Amino acid sequence: MELQAEDPSAAAALWAAVAGSPVEIASGVPMVRLGNAVLRFVPPADGRGPGLSAVDLAVRDVAGIVARARARGLPAEADRVEVCGVRFHLAAA
Repeated sequence: MELQAEDPSAAAALWAAVAGSPVEIASGVPMVRLGNAVLRFVPPADGRGPGLSAVDLAVRDVAGIVARARARGLPAEADRVEVCGVRFHLAAA
C-alpha cells in the first residue's frame, strides 16, 4: 500500500511505532513491513492530500481486469486501474 503524507518520514515512524516494525528505506522511500503487507510513504502527488494513494495487487488476469475497468469508464493503463482516486497496480500472480 502507498500512503501519501506531508512528511513521509514522520508518518512512517508513527506507523512503525504502532506496528512494532522498523522503518526501511528503499530507493529513498520510507517503508514499514507488516505481516502480509508493505506500507510505502510518499509525498502527496495527486492533489487529494494525505491518505491512501495506491495498492499493489497480484492477480490472475491483469488484461481482463484492465479491460473490464475500461468498459466501465475507469481510468486504466496496461497494468493499472484507478478507482475513486486510488491506483491499483496489477501484477500477474
